[in-house]
Amino acid sequence: MVKFIRYSFCSLVANCHMEYDKIDLIDAKAEKLLQQYKLDPDIGLYTNAFWLLVVIFFIALTLLYVLDGYQQLTFAIALLSCIAYRLIINKASKSCEALSLYNTFENHSKAEYTLYKLRYLSALIGFKASRIRALRLFYMVCFPVWLVMLSKLVFFRETNFNTVLILLVSAYIIGGVFWYFFYARFIQDLEFKQQDIIEVIGVLQQEKNG
Repeated sequence: MVKFIRYSFCSLVANCHMEYDKIDLIDAKAEKLLQQYKLDPDIGLYTNAFWLLVVIFFIALTLLYVLDGYQQLTFAIALLSCIAYRLIINKASKSCEALSLYNTFENHSKAEYTLYKLRYLSALIGFKASRIRALRLFYMVCFPVWLVMLSKLVFFRETNFNTVLILLVSAYIIGGVFWYFFYARFIQDLEFKQQDIIEVIGVLQQEKNG
C-alpha cells in the first residue's frame, strides 16, 4: 500500500507545474483514499479489541475480589491507562475534525481545494495511527496485569508480594514487548502513508505559490 501511494501521488507531482489534468488525478486518488478510510472496518476492530480487554479484565478482577478480598482491587490501577487511551484519541480527533470541513473550499481553485482535501486525508491517517498507538498503550499496561490475575486464579492461589512482583515483571516483559512490536508494523505503515501525503502537500503548495 505504501508503494501504491508513492506511485499514486509522488510520481504524479514530479515535474508538475500545476496542470489541471494532474491535479484532477491527484484529487481523484485522494478522494478514493478518503472513502476507504471513512469506511475502514479496522476502526470497529480496534474498538472491539479495547472493550474485549476491559471486559475480561473486570471479570478476572471481580473473581479475585470475591475469592481473595479487597486487596486484589489494587490491580485496577492499571485501568488508569484508559484515561491516556481516551486523551490520545480525543487529541487526534480534534485535529481531524478541524480539517473535516474541506468541502467548504470546493468553490476555491482546484489546486487549493485539493490541498485542503490532502490535509484532511493526512489528518485522517494520523487519527487512525493515534487510535492504534492508544490501543497499544492500553494493551501494554493492562494485558500483563490481566495475565497476572489469570495466573493467580488458575495456578497460584496462595501468593506473597514477591511472587506477585515476579509475575508482574515477567508478564510486562512478555506481554508488553509483544504488543509493542505487534502494533508497531501497523503504525509504521500508516506513518509512511502520511509522510507521502505530506510531501505531496509540500510540492503542491510550492507550485501553487510559485
